[in-house]
Amino acid sequence: MTRDELRSVLPGGKHHDVAMKWVADDAAVLQANHGDSEWHETNTPSFIVGREYRIKPQVLRYRVAIMRNLNNTLYPSIADSDLAAETLSGCHHFVKWAGDWRETEL
Repeated sequence: MTRDELRSVLPGGKHHDVAMKWVADDAAVLQANHGDSEWHETNTPSFIVGREYRIKPQVLRYRVAIMRNLNNTLYPSIADSDLAAETLSGCHHFVKWAGDWRETEL
């Protein structure tokens, strides 16, 4: 590891937060060449100068159902798993899906 690479993981360095989270929480790390938009997971980040590093974001997958209560009022309900979606769609309050599965990074 060069001095610049070492400085990048020390407190105040560009990659310090990523390195500490990787060590402390065994978090998954993504890397990309500087300026590249394609990220790749790495098990052994080396924090090389000229590469960007980030913690792999958690992905939330969900689907919104339109439901109808006993007063005939519509309301949304969210499924975050296939089992939850199956349960919602089998409920007598279920009207329709508001759309397909969606994913968002947290």
